[in-house]
Amino acid sequence: TACFPRRFGGGHTNVTRQARLANPLNYARFFVGDLLPEDAKRAVYLDADVAVAASLADLDAAAAQGFASNPGAVVAAVPRNYKKVCGHVVRCDTPAVRARFDDPAAALHAFNAGVVVFDLERWRRFGKKAEASRWIDANFNSEPRIYSLGSNPPLVLAVGDAFVRLDERWNCMRGLRRQHRHNTRCWAGAFVRHFPGDEKPWDMAPARAAALGWRLRGRNRCGVG
Repeated sequence: TACFPRRFGGGHTNVTRQARLANPLNYARFFVGDLLPEDAKRAVYLDADVAVAASLADLDAAAAQGFASNPGAVVAAVPRNYKKVCGHVVRCDTPAVRARFDDPAAALHAFNAGVVVFDLERWRRFGKKAEASRWIDANFNSEPRIYSLGSNPPLVLAVGDAFVRLDERWNCMRGLRRQHRHNTRCWAGAFVRHFPGDEKPWDMAPARAAALGWRLRGRNRCGVG
């Protein structure tokens, strides 16, 4: 994750948030079931703006344990219990959402898709890629829109309650302009530190980035232009 080609949205982050979240590569996570071999059991997906401080084998093991006890779960992720889906992630009063869920507020649960473990067999068997695609199409055809930006909302809509809740340390997020209060407790001992937002640590002076927990070298050092 130290190399960020400009054509993939890397380099200096002077693109707008709308343009960054509309980048087709944001939707690559939906295709893990197509890209990986049929006999692959699980896949760990990480956003490019994370720093991993623990073994991803431990992340996979935690997800596998959760999948074993929850046969309906298709992904494992860190819940965002502090953030209500309705009104923040999705417009739950739109006809498409009301037609799909009797009680959207109870059926939909927020999680951040920057760190996700997929149970590939279930992802394929339950047709979740197609379901996410239907929500994307529905959003384009809805007035008002079902959601505003990015690939996280259609994933939340497609998954519903069918996800394993991971320890918050597997996706501890830090706002670079302001630290979110709910993440202060996990930051020091985080297994994966996530740097969402427009300002990325690889664009900063090394000392400032290091103060925020970023220890990787800059993009221009890896030889990828």
